[in-house]
Amino acid sequence: MIHYRRWCYLPHPQPQPFCHLSAWHRQGRKEDLSADAQIVLNNMRNEFHELSEAYMFKETLRGIYREAKDEYDAGFAFGNWCNMANLTNVDELKTMARTITKRLKGLVTFWKYDGISNSHMEGFNNKLKLLSRKAFGFRDKEYFK
Repeated sequence: MIHYRRWCYLPHPQPQPFCHLSAWHRQGRKEDLSADAQIVLNNMRNEFHELSEAYMFKETLRGIYREAKDEYDAGFAFGNWCNMANLTNVDELKTMARTITKRLKGLVTFWKYDGISNSHMEGFNNKLKLLSRKAFGFRDKEYFK
């Protein structure tokens, strides 16, 4: 969202694929980037300050999952993350901070139950929904099986 909003306000027609082709630099794990990719990422962070802030907050969230030892550490770290996000001028980060605050109890259960999550069940449910959408219009129930 941030890069589209920022792209609209550029003074000259910047080719839109710039944002799409470089998305993997922002979304990838910092430790997996090659030296050239890190240079591109640093250049983008210097040019687009909101993207730079969002990238740093993404890395901080990854750090919470990597470093927190228990639910109390995680809750404290998420609280600090939300407080810092609310101090920025990026509306998307503020929205995410509100969402994290609202769902904090569910987030910290990941540490309470030793890293167990429902991600596999969510993935399976998404596949069922996709199959249901693709099968829309078939009249025979046998095709749906």
